[in-house]
Amino acid sequence: MAIISLPDGSEKQYASGPTIDQVAADIGPGLRKAALAGEFAGELLDTSREIDANGALRIITGKDEDTCCSSTSSLCKKSTRRER
Repeated sequence: MAIISLPDGSEKQYASGPTIDQVAADIGPGLRKAALAGEFAGELLDTSREIDANGALRIITGKDEDTCCSSTSSLCKKSTRRER
């Protein structure tokens, strides 16, 4: 079971590890469409990544101006390293 804490103080419980996309969809369809990445345990993750531990999740959208550029850069670097 995974217990995901959200920035508003609410928690979502899942029988098995959800993806960041699934958590965003549970919050609302607009957030799911806007989600670019997630920050979990201090690490930026792609929305397709499964969360298999308890912890705090922040979903990154294009409205997160201070985070958006660095998030995109970080995700691009990670994907480039994985392809090598």
